[in-house]
Amino acid sequence: MTRTARPAAARIAFGIGVAGAWLALAFLVRFRYIEAQGLVAHCVASPGDAVCLFREAMGKAMHFGVLGRTALALAVPALLLPGRAGRALAWLALVAGLTALVFYNASLGAPAAVLAVLRLARSAAAPTTATPWPAAG
Repeated sequence: MTRTARPAAARIAFGIGVAGAWLALAFLVRFRYIEAQGLVAHCVASPGDAVCLFREAMGKAMHFGVLGRTALALAVPALLLPGRAGRALAWLALVAGLTALVFYNASLGAPAAVLAVLRLARSAAAPTTATPWPAAG
């Protein structure tokens, strides 16, 4: 039994769906835990609560640009690495870049997302055949 690869369009559509679901989850976290007004009063009353500690950690990560730096640190090697390793890093960089955009790290998240998309477009456009022309007979 031979294993067939999924068509490139199906892989890209699946990747876009996963990235979209991650983006929706990031927006949910942002609006539910970071910007919620009711949570501010709760965290003032009990700052040691797990939700408040998560909110504080995310606030520090947003302030110091951790998500944007991570996305850029993944996107640059993704451009340099060939094959599956570069493609996997590009997907991770895209997810991290979109997350950085959601959490106000656009100065580094946007270039990282663009670099990741460029790397993914390059791998999708790569020829799958070994020779670009028929062999001379």
